[in-house]
Amino acid sequence: MSTIILLVEDNLDEIEIVKKVIFAAGMKLMVAKNLTDANRLLQTLAGNIDGVLTDIHFPSLIGNDNDKDKPNGLAVVAHCVEHNIPVSVCTDTNHHYSSYIDKVLPVLAKHPNYKAGRIPFTLDRKDWDKATKDLLSLIQKSKL
Repeated sequence: MSTIILLVEDNLDEIEIVKKVIFAAGMKLMVAKNLTDANRLLQTLAGNIDGVLTDIHFPSLIGNDNDKDKPNGLAVVAHCVEHNIPVSVCTDTNHHYSSYIDKVLPVLAKHPNYKAGRIPFTLDRKDWDKATKDLLSLIQKSKL
């Protein structure tokens, strides 16, 4: 059975990069471009998603560019932690403006439901290869 990854990313160029990385690794990819779609897919496909790659800043609804700079990705991470879905964060958010990430994610990773024990993240530039490798490592660990 193929590994199914949910990507939460609103930038079309970034989505194309991730597609290449995921397909080259022999996995299947589902894409959500906003928080509403991510929540819908997480609920609809509960138990079938092996892992989640998420950006931090993206809109809550399609066409709502007014809130695309809000950290809606934290809601995705929280859902993954609560439901024990391995998650990796990949964002180009400047670490000077988002120092909260390196404080919030380690605390969320300690949630008793979350068996992976860590939430890898990249800041300053999107490194989808690294984020995907980190996620695959978590997925393999979770299947042991």
